[in-house]
Amino acid sequence: ATASATPPVARNPPILPYLPKLVACDVDGTIINSTTHHTDAPTTAVVRALLESTSTRFYPATGRNRAGALLAMGPELSGLLREKYNGNVPGVFLQGLVVYGEDGNLVYERSLADDMARLIFRKARQRGVSFVAYSEDRILCEKLCPRVARMATLNEPEAEVVDFAELVGKIALHKIIFMDSVETIREIREEVRALVQGRANLTQALPDMLEILPPGASKGDGLRRLLKNIDIHPKEVMAIGDAENDIEMLKCVGFVPSFFADFSVSLFKSTSLLHMLAGRNYHTFLFTALRP
Repeated sequence: ATASATPPVARNPPILPYLPKLVACDVDGTIINSTTHHTDAPTTAVVRALLESTSTRFYPATGRNRAGALLAMGPELSGLLREKYNGNVPGVFLQGLVVYGEDGNLVYERSLADDMARLIFRKARQRGVSFVAYSEDRILCEKLCPRVARMATLNEPEAEVVDFAELVGKIALHKIIFMDSVETIREIREEVRALVQGRANLTQALPDMLEILPPGASKGDGLRRLLKNIDIHPKEVMAIGDAENDIEMLKCVGFVPSFFADFSVSLFKSTSLLHMLAGRNYHTFLFTALRP
């Protein structure tokens, strides 16, 4: 179905047949307000109520690494999750390329092939775009240009300047991000698609950034691996997201807010109201504020 310009929003909470065992939630634009780049107090209150008053687990599912996700959530929410999970927060990170299980330990990781990483770096240099590479909780760059430095203002860990020629083949490079104007990224996406010839996935969480991942990588794939590890069926899971990189995750679970059912990015990007029901009395939680 094609999304309308102003999609209808459910004003009343759906009646869930039972409480999800797990909520897998995107971070940017979902937990974090896309305007202020901070976690709103109502969001923290909802997560606190969910963790303290129900048996439902709450795990981040994000394109950020774990260090960046916790930093972006702010001290109150990240502290709540650290306390709940004894310091090691489970979840799906780096678009499903790094997955931590119930005890917070690594249960799955996948990285770019060395020859693919070299090819992508060469392309970035030829086009003159800024780029970084992620290696678990590290963010790596060749130089600290303004676009790379800007990432710290988005609550990402500070990038480390490295020599990629020395590092490729010695450490895992999970994903690479190109950064430039929206117009340039739109152009270069098709060039990179032709270059990688199906040997890498492309996705975007922000219009001025292009992410290059190992083939088949997605939050959906990472979430399936996590659920297998903790023995929870996808039908017992609620997923929440707001961008292209969330679609596979939304498709693979049993609980998706009814107004996300189209899976059109233009539809669920414009909607940020989530009603959740918890407990015998079906208390209604407003996860994020309704925005016009």
